[in-house]
Amino acid sequence: MKILHVTNARGWSGGLAQMELLIRGLHERGHENFLACPSDSQLLDRLRGLNVPALFVPMFQDYDVYSAWKLRGFISRYHPDVVHAHHAI
Repeated sequence: MKILHVTNARGWSGGLAQMELLIRGLHERGHENFLACPSDSQLLDRLRGLNVPALFVPMFQDYDVYSAWKLRGFISRYHPDVVHAHHAI
């Protein structure tokens, strides 16, 4: 299964810790994970060894038209089975 995980979180939080555990568990079970996040998200460093492809989107606010446009293009290109939107809190 292909899963796109989306977050706007930059700094480390409980939400990102949960995402890391989820992505690692899904990876161990053979699922293909993708990450859409800001380029300075601390989650990227934590997942570096898994080689999770990342799409960098700034996501400045909940309704960010530019980021939505980039996500749409990524979804059209990679056809994930699930888009999982996470919140940092």
